[in-house]
Amino acid sequence: MFQKTKTKKKRIGTSTGASTEVPESGWRSLRDSYPNGAKFGNREDQLVNTLFNEGLGVIQTGSRNQSHDLMISSGTPEIPEGVYEVKSLYRRNENCRFDRRFKTGRRGEDIYGRRDAEIKAAALDIENYLDHGVTSGLQFIESAHRLIDEALNRKHSKDFLARFTLLAEAYSDTWMLSSADRFLLGGVSNSDILKGFSGLDGIFLLAGPMYVLVKPKEFSKFIAFDSVSSEGVKLRYTGMIPSEKND
Repeated sequence: MFQKTKTKKKRIGTSTGASTEVPESGWRSLRDSYPNGAKFGNREDQLVNTLFNEGLGVIQTGSRNQSHDLMISSGTPEIPEGVYEVKSLYRRNENCRFDRRFKTGRRGEDIYGRRDAEIKAAALDIENYLDHGVTSGLQFIESAHRLIDEALNRKHSKDFLARFTLLAEAYSDTWMLSSADRFLLGGVSNSDILKGFSGLDGIFLLAGPMYVLVKPKEFSKFIAFDSVSSEGVKLRYTGMIPSEKND
């Protein structure tokens, strides 16, 4: 086993703040009721009725064998014909900020699969080193094995990633462990997100009484990886929401 000279590595991170920019379609108001005053059942119904009243032909899809929520059969230059997903951003009440995270559903595997493989490969290599007594200290070894179990079972919370990064750094800086290097230099990239949403013509984001369309050419600008948990992969909208512009 050869010792390795300690070096600094450039790591790919994700921004946690929101920008002041918005997608080119701009935020628009949702219709909250039918002409007779009856309220819609949910926000997606509001969106469908709003688009219909803007002159678009809209079909709700989203069955088990379909990977999209809406099909627009008659569009406009701003919202062309095609297939779209709908994601709602949650907030507790009107005085709270929106939670910009949203789930990816079945598309999560395409988005996160490569990163999952990087984490598991590093975990298995580190486990092999631990089992061969490279590191001393029972408490450290037990802690490292718990991290490895979390890695292999895809319990990749932000806290886990912070702790696993420290472990990978220790093995990368001291030993020639290429899988640890790949983990430290890797991450969920824009191309992973584009791959996950391939085939879509856009994503409608709903936030309170407003909606906005994010088009594929804008995915890398306004959509970033956030986290993965038992609920699956979550992405984050990184642009401005009008009701928060003065926050």
